[in-house]
Amino acid sequence: MIGKDGRRHIAVFSVAKETEEKAALGDRLRKGKELQKWAQAGVNRHEWTEENHHELVRALTRRLVKEGAESLFEVVWDPNSIGTIFVRADAARRKWETEKAGWWMVTTDTELSGDAVIDLYQGLAVVEHAFRELKSPLRTRPVYHWKAERVKAHLFVCVL
Repeated sequence: MIGKDGRRHIAVFSVAKETEEKAALGDRLRKGKELQKWAQAGVNRHEWTEENHHELVRALTRRLVKEGAESLFEVVWDPNSIGTIFVRADAARRKWETEKAGWWMVTTDTELSGDAVIDLYQGLAVVEHAFRELKSPLRTRPVYHWKAERVKAHLFVCVL
């Protein structure tokens, strides 16, 4: 597909990526259910009450964010059912995550064939992984640049 600005968008499917993403989705769903049990146990022990339920909702939401599951669940305190908290799974979001698993898109403005673009992109992923491995023991944060001149300058410094 070619956009108005002349850039091509190439949709790619990978069985390995699909398997990986579906496993990660399963983990996120499992974590959400575990957090539901954690929250309800606190309510049952009277740690969380009508007066401080907002703190529970905040804590639960923070934990869902930490687990990367915030988009899959909704946290609801039911005022009509005292002592009940729900972590509702978003069925539509789960369906979307399942359907898109394995698919990704590459955008390019080059004249290369689609296969060549994908090969180069995957090669870039290998290099990025190597940099991540190199930086991890040093606890160095990633550097993000959005302008071409800054990217070139950053690469120049990295090569030095």
